[in-house]
Amino acid sequence: MDTSKVVMIMHFNHLGRAEIMKSLLESNGIECSLVGETIQSVLPSITGGGSPIQLVVAEKDAERARKILTAKFDVDEFESETDTKPHKKTGASKSCKKKD
Repeated sequence: MDTSKVVMIMHFNHLGRAEIMKSLLESNGIECSLVGETIQSVLPSITGGGSPIQLVVAEKDAERARKILTAKFDVDEFESETDTKPHKKTGASKSCKKKD
């Protein structure tokens, strides 16, 4: 990544979420880095998980990165496309019972 002009696009208090967002950008072809992750990974009990971590990208990729990170994830659409919807237990419910 060209480090001459980097832009902070998000900040995090916890390393796990920062790593997920970094991975999301990388999987979309955007080079990025986490700034401040070392102190949390080495001394998490001292920082209390509260040391700020910054996700930075090259200035030229900032707009696209923000769009990717703020996109809404449609769970129903994902489940219908991948057929991963959890199956409910079978059994009669009140609405399925025969009416007299």
